[in-house]
Amino acid sequence: MVERLERDGFAVIEGALDPDEVRRLTRSVDRVWQTEVPDGSALHRLAFVPLDEIFLDLVDHPATLPVVTALLGWNIYLYHCHLDVHPPLRGSGLPV
Repeated sequence: MVERLERDGFAVIEGALDPDEVRRLTRSVDRVWQTEVPDGSALHRLAFVPLDEIFLDLVDHPATLPVVTALLGWNIYLYHCHLDVHPPLRGSGLPV
């Protein structure tokens, strides 16, 4: 995994989130989006992690943290994060 990250700049961790986690995350993202942008337009929310415990759970998720620490070492911290939602334009099917 580390080799792929170093070579390609990204790596896919298949199955990192189970279906229940995906459903819970989707509900949380939708809730934040509806709260922050009631008109349904695009969302760009900085520092979103404290808005729901499930977002915090991603920081040290057991499926991804070992990859992060293998690449960066143990002394890591969350520095910058944002949540973006770009819904399709109404009627066009094209992203905002």
